[in-house]
Amino acid sequence: RRYQTDWATPSIKKGLIVICSTSGNGDSPENASKFVRFIKRKTTPETTFENIPFAVLGLGDTNYDQFCGAAKTINKALATKGGRRLQELQCADEALGLEAVVEPFIETIVDKMRQAMNEDPAAAKEEESAKEPTTDTTSSSKVTPKSLPPTPPLVVEEEKKDDSSPELLASTLTTVSSSPLCILYGSATGNAEFIAKDLQKAYKGTFFPDVVCAPLNNYKKLKLLEQHWSQAQPGSNKHAVLIVCSTTGNGDIPENGDRFVRWLARKSTAEDVMQHVNYAVLALGDTNYDQFCEAGKKIDSLMKKRQATPVVPLTCADEATGLEDTVEPWKHSIVTKLEEACRGVVCSSPTTVVSGDTIPSATNTAATTTVTSEEVPAATNATAKSSTTATTSSSFAGVAMIRQLLQKRTNGVLPTLKNSTTADSQQCKPTPLRTLQILTEEEQLAHAAIPTSDSNSILEWDRQTISTVSSSGIIYTHLRPYGSHIVQARYLTQQTSTVAAQKASDILGNDTASSNFSDVYDCFNAEFDLQKDPYASKRVMELTLSLPDDFSLSYEPGDSLGLLVPNPPAVVKEFCNLFQLTSPELDQLVSLCEQQVVTLQHVLTHIVDLSSPLTNKNFLKRLLQQIDVLLLSSASTEVDTSEERQALQAMIKDFTNDEWESFFCEKYTIVEFMQHFSCLTKCISWMDWITILLPPQAPRYYSVSSSPLSTAADLEPTVTIAFSVVDYTTPSGKRKGGVATRYLEALASTVITGGGSCSEKLAIFPKPTTEFRLPPTLSTPLVLIGPGTGIAPFIGFLQHRLAQFRQKSRSSTNMLEGTWR
Repeated sequence: RRYQTDWATPSIKKGLIVICSTSGNGDSPENASKFVRFIKRKTTPETTFENIPFAVLGLGDTNYDQFCGAAKTINKALATKGGRRLQELQCADEALGLEAVVEPFIETIVDKMRQAMNEDPAAAKEEESAKEPTTDTTSSSKVTPKSLPPTPPLVVEEEKKDDSSPELLASTLTTVSSSPLCILYGSATGNAEFIAKDLQKAYKGTFFPDVVCAPLNNYKKLKLLEQHWSQAQPGSNKHAVLIVCSTTGNGDIPENGDRFVRWLARKSTAEDVMQHVNYAVLALGDTNYDQFCEAGKKIDSLMKKRQATPVVPLTCADEATGLEDTVEPWKHSIVTKLEEACRGVVCSSPTTVVSGDTIPSATNTAATTTVTSEEVPAATNATAKSSTTATTSSSFAGVAMIRQLLQKRTNGVLPTLKNSTTADSQQCKPTPLRTLQILTEEEQLAHAAIPTSDSNSILEWDRQTISTVSSSGIIYTHLRPYGSHIVQARYLTQQTSTVAAQKASDILGNDTASSNFSDVYDCFNAEFDLQKDPYASKRVMELTLSLPDDFSLSYEPGDSLGLLVPNPPAVVKEFCNLFQLTSPELDQLVSLCEQQVVTLQHVLTHIVDLSSPLTNKNFLKRLLQQIDVLLLSSASTEVDTSEERQALQAMIKDFTNDEWESFFCEKYTIVEFMQHFSCLTKCISWMDWITILLPPQAPRYYSVSSSPLSTAADLEPTVTIAFSVVDYTTPSGKRKGGVATRYLEALASTVITGGGSCSEKLAIFPKPTTEFRLPPTLSTPLVLIGPGTGIAPFIGFLQHRLAQFRQKSRSSTNMLEGTWR
């Protein structure tokens, strides 16, 4: 309403961007209902939005009938009230992943809107009517679900090639492909997605006009089949598809890839639907499970069945022995091989066996020699020795740490720092993971009524009325968890003492929400001395958690329960100390992703991950690359970052698998890593860390170890989980523990000792499964083997089977004896 005057004033430039989700049966959210009624009302003048450019982004879920119903209504109504549609309605599907539509929309819409607002409305209408509806030559090179327009080739510096090289021969045939390089992934835990996005970022060639990186299930929304795969390329050229897919469950396809596989396997799908496609599949799996890389094998088989041409045989990477040994060589060579195949060139060079630490040469040995001499300088002369002696005494703890890891192989010599050009220093910041805006005093006063404490937000979710039409439990997710509390707790290991729990209970008292857990962790560390008693770390706990009494969160044995745990207060305090953040700054309200108004303290405690150990090489490499860009763009003259940048670049480019393993053994958290390198806090602001670098909090999953049938009808519904408390010492002697399990052990201390109830709420949500289930027939014998799951789910299976037998017995008794009325 406060903008209606502006809309009606011709002299004011204005534009309208609407982003709206859909709730219920195609309904608009509560905070949009008045606006929707206003624009749909017959009494609203048809000139209300006259000449105002607008664009609408709809968020929905194709699992429901009224997909993006609210956004479609708004998009239509704005046009009827005189609005000038800037582009077609964009609909993002939560079932497939919102990012594929949302990110291109965000990147382009503001510039488009700014241009439209500066245009003459009459001229814009004439231009719009004169436009051909087929292509948009000014569109961004980013891919949108509506179309995949060809973009100008990327400008890169060409290397000199030998006249007989396959690349030069290929370039004489075809200079550029008419279709993009498609990198599709099926990912359950993020490994396949990381690899796919690394490939997209690393591509510097000119043959493919664009690179599309998306989940497998997005093939339909991106119209890859209609616009590319089904169309023949000129001559013998073909379209390029790279697939990276992990295996989940019992040989299952990840959720973001199952629709693609079902489409390939469908009988109605044409046999030759992929005849114009060259492809390669990288499968991720674990040889500890029977169905090793089954998802990737299935996709490879179906692609061949649909007449796609494999460029290389199926490549399987084993997580049990280390994905990098297979993934890195594949990443370094696959795009070149695929590009040659799509050009129609048959490379006559023999296949090279590539080890995990070797980068294959492109066309000649000169390139390889250049890379080696630049990245790993020899340390065999006096100059190198004197350099080592001079720099070993560096005051930077991080530099000393990297030198120590490189000691065996390079005598502690760091690789030569890559010379940064003006273009490098002027690089744009990496794409933010989230947005964060500090509210003004006026905005903070307007939101003063919003609860800001961490526990209150969960309690508010707990009080909300939730429909019980469906008992699937899917209404609770990691974005909207249920606020549960601990009902019962006990140690399943008989030798475990409860003395530490008693001391911790005395410290916590009845108000666990406001207590500092550092003293509690100290109690457990003192009682369970790992040096004196190696078995002190063998602690297994069982927790019984409350469920909503309206049975809106249901489960079955075999399911898992997701938990969201906060960063420990001590870790948050360490982060704040690094940037000298004070209590008033932590209490100020911020707008998170323009959707949620919370305190900065809440963001650091519940939104970003500060405490998980750095154990994923792909994630850490990407993080270090982003850090390097930020260090270059900061261009600080007060802080010399060259030596620390050398050490960080050594990790990115020069670490071997053994050196990575030595680094990972220490289980450094991001905050601990920041403490080792002063440039990470002096040259990168806390705002950049939160918005660009820090990953989101990841849920922890635990197998359900109870049966819903074992709870009496007159009692509060509950669910039980069992887990081993993660508690260990690193090779350097530092005491470490699991972020979630140590927190749960501390939180349950008051319940273990019978000292009272736990007031702290736990954010939980279900993760159902369809495969890990008991056989339906009670007479079927069971042999329960848990190589990866442990015995926790089998406790639930046995409870469930016992309850089923008791139900059957009661039913038989009632049938024999009859029932009095």
